[in-house]
Amino acid sequence: MALTISKNADCTQLIVTQTILNAAGTGSGTAIPTGATIEFTIFKNCCDCTGFPITILQDAGTKVPVDGTNYSIEDKIIKILPGVLGTGTTVFPDGVYKVVITQIESGGAPITTESNCFFMDCSTSCEVAKYVKNLLKTPADVEAHLLHFGLVNGSNCNCNCDELCSLYSKLYNILNNTETCLCNCT
Repeated sequence: MALTISKNADCTQLIVTQTILNAAGTGSGTAIPTGATIEFTIFKNCCDCTGFPITILQDAGTKVPVDGTNYSIEDKIIKILPGVLGTGTTVFPDGVYKVVITQIESGGAPITTESNCFFMDCSTSCEVAKYVKNLLKTPADVEAHLLHFGLVNGSNCNCNCDELCSLYSKLYNILNNTETCLCNCT
């Protein structure tokens, strides 16, 4: 698998390991090929209408800049910061995050794309744990644990973003006793 996603311990970074930038060069401030553009887009909970894009366009031979608000790059590792969401939060909210990285040649045609999905779990585990005492008493208790299990074990499979988002939406609604749509595309 070319692109994998993880988080740091305090949920202040989505850590993306990828190969597109590494193929362009190595070392601090990895080089982008002459005239190419690299686009990162982060989608939360499969809301394709609310992607958070980051575009990097560099002149030949220069290095990828480090942006302390949205991301930092070191070799194959991209550390995406919560500033990319534009919400003022200092941590990533729990949910399913899809990261798409595309290298576009100078003529505008995409030449390489990598993507994957990851379940950001900072507080959901503790919310699900509250259901342990009633685990076999109600269907909702069992369902919460099964949904959480599916989210944790389905991350980084590079084939199931829509399914992960559906699982998270159901779990969110159970934990919050609501029927909220997590994707408000208008």
